[in-house]
Amino acid sequence: MNREHFFCFLIFLTFTSLFYLSCEQDDNVVSETSVTLAGRVVDARTNRGIPDANVRTAQFPETGRTDSNGDYVFTIITGDSFQAEVDVIASAAQYIADTISIMARSGRRIELPTFQLRNIADTPDTNIHTGPSGPPSSILFIGSNVPSIGVRETGIVEAMILTYEVRDNRGVPVDLNNRTTVRFRIEGSTGGGEYLGNDTAVTDINGRVSCSIISGIRPGTVQVVASCNDTIVARPVRVTIHSGPPDSLHTTIGFDRINFPGLDWVARIDTVMVLIGDRYSNPVPAGTRAYFSSDHGVIQGMGITNDNGIAWVLLFSGNPYPPTGWSYAHVQTVDWTGNSYSVSGRLLWSGVIGFFQVTPTSFTVANRGSQAFEVYLADWLNHPLSRGTTFKVSATVGVLTGDVDLVFPDTQSDGWTRFYFTLSDDDPNEAEPPKACIISIETRGLNGNAIITASGTVD
Repeated sequence: MNREHFFCFLIFLTFTSLFYLSCEQDDNVVSETSVTLAGRVVDARTNRGIPDANVRTAQFPETGRTDSNGDYVFTIITGDSFQAEVDVIASAAQYIADTISIMARSGRRIELPTFQLRNIADTPDTNIHTGPSGPPSSILFIGSNVPSIGVRETGIVEAMILTYEVRDNRGVPVDLNNRTTVRFRIEGSTGGGEYLGNDTAVTDINGRVSCSIISGIRPGTVQVVASCNDTIVARPVRVTIHSGPPDSLHTTIGFDRINFPGLDWVARIDTVMVLIGDRYSNPVPAGTRAYFSSDHGVIQGMGITNDNGIAWVLLFSGNPYPPTGWSYAHVQTVDWTGNSYSVSGRLLWSGVIGFFQVTPTSFTVANRGSQAFEVYLADWLNHPLSRGTTFKVSATVGVLTGDVDLVFPDTQSDGWTRFYFTLSDDDPNEAEPPKACIISIETRGLNGNAIITASGTVD
């Protein structure tokens, strides 16, 4: 092979490799308006893949089918900025369907846990029995159509169907000759208005009955109890009702310090937090994502809510600094309709001490007399100093009253820039000549430390 042919061959191999790699990468590309779901469906007893099983979601129309190995991949169209719980359901002929709930977000590929479906022939409740059954002896909970429900009118599944089987003392499902009425009731209500779709049902040919429970406006866990003949009671079934997605009217942004002493420093830290509730004032589910931004400084981008619906991130002082001291932080999330919304909070960045002056600076307090003073203390933009700043006044002679020993709250109010105190004669009955007096006014805090004085006499 001559040199020209060799280089042509190398170029051909390079482009072939790049083309192959690009094809491999395209398989993993997920649109920002969709979610790709992937996983496997197997027989619970043999652990072998189940071919031609159907996989779908309760919320979207798109479906998938497993291949000969039980593997599936399919995509649901969610739209931009989608983030919510999705119920994925796997079913196959001669198998009992199963559901897995996941938190889905647009633009992601999600690998689900393996579905392990039970073959109808392997389940204890479908054994073949000969001869008639006896009268009812026990009630067995068979299962539910979904693992959990959400509060009403929030886009989450609101109803759960519970299925029971009534059996005789041999474990045989009761037949039609021994059919019975099963009664249902809720125990431990959340107080949110959840209710049963039916409070009684008569057993069918297989000895089975079903009832439905519909959520109210409060999250929590309730129990459904099934009974018959006043003496046969099934073990209570726990039903979890989740809170709903975020609601803009129940979203509040806040700060550890609304007066942030970061205007003249680098990498000082403030905490920005958000409290998110659903439309019924319940905390949103733990794990809800909130995205933060700030007009100034540097802020962490994402927070995840805890069980109380609270998420927080850190804000660092740095460029760009707010030229007036005033700034805004913002938090964005997605409501139950899939629409994005944001809320904002105003933050004051305070700087080093720029103004610290007392009026008057000299004084004469006559016998039985007094002198009033005014102090102006602010940063260089005339804003109040930050939380924890101390303000103390002392005098070598006389009695001080008024604003003489203060600790600043977390405030943005200009009312914390002016302070007033009075110096009075401490011994009005003495006849000694006037004494020299020094008043010292000291402040210490994260905005800096400073002392000023005024001098005079007290008779």
